[in-house]
Amino acid sequence: MEASLNELTQKSTLALCESIYARYCLFVSLPRSSVRGSVVKLTSRMFPPVLLKLRSGGSDVRCSGLRDTNSNGSSGNLPFGGDAEDSDYLEAQAVEAVSLLPLHGHLFMTLANGKEVEIDHISPPKGRLLYRSRNPTIFLKVLCESDILLPIIVGDMAVKMLMKALRGDEFSVRPNQYQLMRNLVDALCYEVRMVRVTQRIGDTYLACIYLAKPGDKEMVCVDARPSDAVNLAVRCKAPIYVNKEIIFNDAVRPVYRTTQATIGKARKYRSSSFAPAL
Repeated sequence: MEASLNELTQKSTLALCESIYARYCLFVSLPRSSVRGSVVKLTSRMFPPVLLKLRSGGSDVRCSGLRDTNSNGSSGNLPFGGDAEDSDYLEAQAVEAVSLLPLHGHLFMTLANGKEVEIDHISPPKGRLLYRSRNPTIFLKVLCESDILLPIIVGDMAVKMLMKALRGDEFSVRPNQYQLMRNLVDALCYEVRMVRVTQRIGDTYLACIYLAKPGDKEMVCVDARPSDAVNLAVRCKAPIYVNKEIIFNDAVRPVYRTTQATIGKARKYRSSSFAPAL
């Protein structure tokens, strides 16, 4: 294993180092002056340090915290701005839908106005995760596709607070937790550049929040729950991006053949047996 690692170190290319870094790296700091040809030292849990040679410049990202992720850029730990990493994500936006209901092998999306819409996976062999759940859900609409949505099951409070933010209905004496997060970012002279839904491990989605000082290319990324990341992004008017692999495996789209009778059954079932969020 040692000889194999030395080989990778000697080659010092981005493509080969990514797989080692993404699985074992504890910390990486990319200086703002990083340009093509710069060498970055990666510290590992199990192996000696690995040198990573940058192929291109662009914005830099400094991240800390242990991650065990895939190597498709979803962890957000490599320089942001490269074509390879950007192409792994699609932009999305939160929509006013509040819950997901499985009923006799079908899925129903409940909109904020109470309307039920039948939905189905775009890749049926891949995604059956949602058929086991009936919980409050955040729906992210993929902007480059007119009807593709990513459902992320979250807590009831996160959905309620997201709906308030989307409607601009957050008037209170004290700030809520997401307003507090936004205020802290502002007070520290940072801005939220974007958030990313990076991957799913089991039934759990992971996300990252990217922060930067205005006019600065260097960004800091912070691990977060998707519910927190999306709520903060909406309040800061920051773009939301979702990993393409997640969309391919878990996204849904409306089923336009839904009849009123089927919707009526869904509403009746939901009112009698809706389970609380876990």
